[in-house]
Amino acid sequence: RHAGTKMALVLRDCTEREMLIACERFLGALRDEVIETSVGPVSLSVNIGGVIYPSSVRTVADIMGACGSALDEARRAPVPTVQVYEPSIDMGAARQKNAFMAQEVVEAMRDRRMRLAYQPIVNAKTHEVAFHEALIRMIDADGKLVEAGAFVGVASRLGLIRRVDFAAMQLATETLTKYPDAVLSLNVTNETAVDPEWLSNLATAVDQNPHIAPRLIVEITESHAARNLEESIRFVRTIQDLGCRVAIDDFGAGYTSFANLKHLPVDLIKIDGMYVDDLANSVENQVFIRSLLDLAKTFSMEVVVEWVSDDETAALLKEWGVDYLQGQSFGRALVDTPWKLPEGADDDETEVLSSGEASTDSAMENALA
Repeated sequence: RHAGTKMALVLRDCTEREMLIACERFLGALRDEVIETSVGPVSLSVNIGGVIYPSSVRTVADIMGACGSALDEARRAPVPTVQVYEPSIDMGAARQKNAFMAQEVVEAMRDRRMRLAYQPIVNAKTHEVAFHEALIRMIDADGKLVEAGAFVGVASRLGLIRRVDFAAMQLATETLTKYPDAVLSLNVTNETAVDPEWLSNLATAVDQNPHIAPRLIVEITESHAARNLEESIRFVRTIQDLGCRVAIDDFGAGYTSFANLKHLPVDLIKIDGMYVDDLANSVENQVFIRSLLDLAKTFSMEVVVEWVSDDETAALLKEWGVDYLQGQSFGRALVDTPWKLPEGADDDETEVLSSGEASTDSAMENALA
């Protein structure tokens, strides 16, 4: 299992023609199979992207990048299909750039160079900090801070995103343990939201330090909640059984059915910041935010609005009953910890990542090589 719903296979001593034949057999087997469930029959489909090694690619990162590119091409077809990677100058340059960044990510986790940045989320009425969103960052080989946008997409495409999420979760639980005043919200990607190992590690951290649970909010994306409703319900309830809270991030981005929201027992929703743009003058955005706000209040959910950047917008949102505000007006995401240690506590930085994470990446590379 490579990531999310992706599976990876290595076919040994196989020509391109033989690979295509094998893949067509995979497609046919799924196309002809109907799975009976308690709610009726279900049919499956699959798209396949493949690459010939070593004629087209050389390194492990190149293999994964090429397979990902071919799979993206296969997904554009109107029916389930197979796509073999074809090298090009532009794709080669992009793949090389991705491979470099992927190596940076693996080395940063191995060398304990992952960090969290903390962005304040404030009470809409008082503007006092209520909690912080913990955002993953990386220190590159030259000692420069790298924001998530530069490496998370690559990590997702190359199957490393769960390792990144593991690192973020471990740093967050360590922060909560070290700073009793810290309250954090932490994003998990769609791949991680279906990963029982991530949940198991969180449960272990909470079991070892039960006081951190009420101070941790786990954010799942709206897209994942909508596409995997039953799975999301189980995930939310498991997190809440541990004593943590759950939020839906980027709410209103276009996926969630209002009817589904009542089935998701989340504690907060974070309204997507795109609806804040020119809020004072945009009647459409005003109607949309107020509708989402009424919906959330119906289900007794607290509301965070993102990307708030001016006093006029903040005042409007406060008037409408928004609970929390997040945006540059209230503070940027900084790696400096905003809390004080308890008196007598050790001030040494805690940046331990489990050896299992580093070895998993190495095992993947060795197996694919």
